[in-house]
Amino acid sequence: MDPRSIALIAHIESDKTSLNKQLGTVGAHEQRLYESEAVRCFTSWRQKCGWLKDIPIYCLCATENRPSSKTIEHLKSLNVTYIEEYSPEVRKFTSGFITIPYTGMYFEKRLHEDILIKIDLDNVMLKPFPPELVEKACESTVVGRYSKDFDVYERYCFDGECPFDTSLIITGRKLGFYKKYYELCFDKCVLASPEWLAIRDVEGEYWLEEYVVDYMYRNKIADITPI
Repeated sequence: MDPRSIALIAHIESDKTSLNKQLGTVGAHEQRLYESEAVRCFTSWRQKCGWLKDIPIYCLCATENRPSSKTIEHLKSLNVTYIEEYSPEVRKFTSGFITIPYTGMYFEKRLHEDILIKIDLDNVMLKPFPPELVEKACESTVVGRYSKDFDVYERYCFDGECPFDTSLIITGRKLGFYKKYYELCFDKCVLASPEWLAIRDVEGEYWLEEYVVDYMYRNKIADITPI
C-alpha cells in the first residue's frame, strides 16, 4: 500500500478549556491538555511510525477553544496541517467526544487520501501499524476494543463482547463510515435504546460516541472489524 494514500486525522482544542469541560461531560479536574498531547502524539508518530511516519497529518479545531499560536507553530514544524474552522454544529453536541465522528466526517468530504487513521491525542506511538491492518480498512472499518479488564468500570459487555474503544479507528474514506457514525449520535432510536439509557443513567453523556459504534456493529449498520 502506498503511504501517500493514507492520512492521520485528529481534532484539537485548547489546554485551557474544551467542549467536554464546558458541557460538563468530564469533571473540572479532568481537563485534558490537548495541545500538549497533540505535540507529543505527532512527534512520536513522526519518529516511530516507520513506513507511515511521513504521511500527511491533518488536525482540525471546530470549536471556539483555539490552541495557542505557539502550539500551532509547533504543529507546523512537525508538518501537520492545522485547520481552524468553527462549526455551529458543535452547539448541538451533548458530549465533546462527538468531535470524533464530526472530524472524521469533515475529512471524509475534503481529503483525497484513501485511508484515514484516527488515534486519540493522548496516544504515544512506539512502532508502526502492520500494513495488513491498514489495508483491511479498504473494505472494513477497523476499530479498537477495550479488554475485559476494563468492563467493570468502563461499560459492560453486550452479548458477551467487549465494547469498542474509539482511540483507534482506521477506515476507507469512500466507505462513508464517519457520516453514518455522526448522524447516529443524534438518532432518536439510538438515544432511546435501553442499553444506552442504562449507561447514561450512571455515566451521563460520557460514553455516547463509543456506544454508537457498539450500536452500529450490533445492528450491522457498518462493516466493522474489531481489534
